[in-house]
Amino acid sequence: EVPGLTWTQCEEPDTMLSLLSRARANVILAETCMNKMSSRSHAIFQVRIARRPVAGVVDSSDPPTISRLSVVDLAGSERVKRSGVEGLQLKEALAINKSLLALGNVVNALATKKPHVPMRESKLTRVLDGSIGGNCKTALLICVSLVARNAQETLSSLELGGRAMGVEVDAHVNAIAAISDSSFEERLARLEMDVQEMRESGLDH
Repeated sequence: EVPGLTWTQCEEPDTMLSLLSRARANVILAETCMNKMSSRSHAIFQVRIARRPVAGVVDSSDPPTISRLSVVDLAGSERVKRSGVEGLQLKEALAINKSLLALGNVVNALATKKPHVPMRESKLTRVLDGSIGGNCKTALLICVSLVARNAQETLSSLELGGRAMGVEVDAHVNAIAAISDSSFEERLARLEMDVQEMRESGLDH
């Protein structure tokens, strides 16, 4: 489970923008030896949009369609020895680096078309399942430092971006097809198994 994770139904754009501002306010920053405003966790803001036929407006024979927009602010990877963090910030740094490593493994697996993509290695990659590779469109912005002593971190970030450019995507319309009661129960059982597996794994990143 992710503490503080919530879903809110929005009826108008202003409500969504207000929620985005509130979400940004929840991001915790702290000063380290490498960054005066270092994010102490990743931030993910997702928007789910469902389009349903409306009599007289949209052809009622068209199936409903769904889409999801994920806006992700990844905390930077900082080497613990150079950042000088201790205590709680040390735990945060280790969790951040571990989850970024898991994300890098997913990107590498997708780019090289490996048969197994380790999406379940971290909470970060699980939440981003469906937003990296396959049926989606993805844009990755890399922030790097101009300081020479941070060259290793800059190089690592650029290497991740380079691998990400090799990930193939094929976005298409997500139509909600009608399913039978038995099929629905099968899907529900699989989802319940996934939830139980996540709880038993005890991942904290």
